[in-house]
Amino acid sequence: MNIGQRLWFAGLLLIDWLFGTRLALKEVERRRQRLAEAEAQLEAIRQEAERLTAVLEQVNIAICLFHLRQRQLLIPENWLCFQSADEHEADLLDMFIEHLVKPRLAAIEVRENETGYNYRLIPDWAAIRAALENPDPDLDAWMENMVGYRIGGEQWIDL
Repeated sequence: MNIGQRLWFAGLLLIDWLFGTRLALKEVERRRQRLAEAEAQLEAIRQEAERLTAVLEQVNIAICLFHLRQRQLLIPENWLCFQSADEHEADLLDMFIEHLVKPRLAAIEVRENETGYNYRLIPDWAAIRAALENPDPDLDAWMENMVGYRIGGEQWIDL
């Protein structure tokens, strides 16, 4: 408590002692009530943060799937293979490792060559499907929009 609050309580205690009131007890109860309300708000914020974290994880998985689908369309013969020498592919691989490999939704196979390393992503499609089985309604609507989005008559993403 700061000095102003201490003086306030001292004044309330003095008034209570002089006039037989219960102002200090009422002030303590009022502050306890405010503390309980703040704690309830904090718990609601924590729950919302947990929900948003789960949504973010699903969005990250969906973004990874988007990039994989794009690679499949652009380079169908090697869409799961990445070279460490290519900076763009290394960045993509870092994203896949962070959001697919670490949560055990995919595995990585590594082979060394003369220019660096070759990586092969091995997705666990059943685990990915299970991770996205009950998506947040916002993410579900977004994925539905992506499924319906077409470029040049070809379906852009197929989940």
